[in-house]
Amino acid sequence: LNVYVDAQHHVKLMALGHPLLVDPSPAALGNVMAMLPEFDQQLYDLVQPFLEGVGYTGIANFDIKFDYRDQTYKLLEINMRPGRSGNFVTLNGYNVAEWLVRDYVTHDLDALDTVYANDDPRRAYLWLGVTRRLFKRYAPDGHLKERALRLMDEGRVGTTLFEPRDFSIRRWLLIHRLFFGYNTLYKRYFAEMKGNLEEATNGN
Repeated sequence: LNVYVDAQHHVKLMALGHPLLVDPSPAALGNVMAMLPEFDQQLYDLVQPFLEGVGYTGIANFDIKFDYRDQTYKLLEINMRPGRSGNFVTLNGYNVAEWLVRDYVTHDLDALDTVYANDDPRRAYLWLGVTRRLFKRYAPDGHLKERALRLMDEGRVGTTLFEPRDFSIRRWLLIHRLFFGYNTLYKRYFAEMKGNLEEATNGN
């Protein structure tokens, strides 16, 4: 969950994402590699009064788990910065930089109502930090993966690293080397990570 809270401690933007794939390597375990935008007004209504109640200001990035045992959300941590996958917010039409400028430069953000992002699935974009091929191979099967694959087929997918206006041969080679390296990491560590998760889920 990515949030912007203005200088008057009013929540102005809430954008939720559902991680579909994470980095399995020990050095970066859990870093999000694929993010699908989500909308959950119940969760928004839970977090907004908390942030406003403690007088928070600025960017907030929450890691959240849903506990099926008692049907409640658990807030694991809050970071005072965008997450590494935070570009999914901009990709889906909500550029956090705009809220910062309107708050501290043009000073007109206070007149803006809170934006609860991703309420229209027809405008959704999938964010990827790995290749499409790797995502298709390693993302867990289910309706969320099927939705992500449909977005790919429709061309509604993006990533942080590839920007035509920032192109150079050296950068292109470095990025492709990085993406190729992920293939090795997933082959080496994915099965081990999956086994650990299944063991934890079974309570062992």
